[in-house]
Formats: sequence, structure tokens, C-alpha cells
Amino acid sequence: MKVNKIYVKSKNTHYTIIIGKGLLGILKKQLNKLCPRTKKVGLILDKNIPNHFKIKIKKQLKKYNLYVYEFLPNEKLKSFKKANSLLESLIKK
Repeated sequence: MKVNKIYVKSKNTHYTIIIGKGLLGILKKQLNKLCPRTKKVGLILDKNIPNHFKIKIKKQLKKYNLYVYEFLPNEKLKSFKKANSLLESLIKK
């Protein structure tokens, strides 16, 4: 299983995007490795993801303040600009 990490730095924030097949099984471990002191986690999910996957993700990340954003599948929403604006709104909370 190969996990890809994309490191993003903007003027106000920096964050990591984790992508990979089979990531659900190692999500908590990867998150602890990348940012061991984090308390907030933002998830950007496609509304077409089956509910049992969403429940599994939330269960794994129950110790974090979890912010979930669900969108209809749309290529316009799958951009770094949109991810940055969501992240900035998360930071303000």
C-alpha cells in the first residue's frame, strides 16, 4: 500500500493532504505521525462516499475535534483554493 502526501503551504496556513489506497486502515497512525500534537482535523468528503466508510473514519478519529465538509461531486470544488478557504474557516473556529 502506497501513501502519498502532498504538503501545502499558503500565506496563512500549512497542511498535509494524505491520499492512498487502503488509507482507512492506517489513517490514525499516519495522522499521529504527521502531526502528533494536533487537536483539529478537517475532512473534505464527496457525498457519494458510502456511509459505512464515513462512520469508520469518524470512529478512528474520535479523539480529535473533527470538522467534516461534504460536497456533491464537482471538479470545481476539488481545488487547492477551495481546500485553503475551508481550512481558513476551520482555523477561525
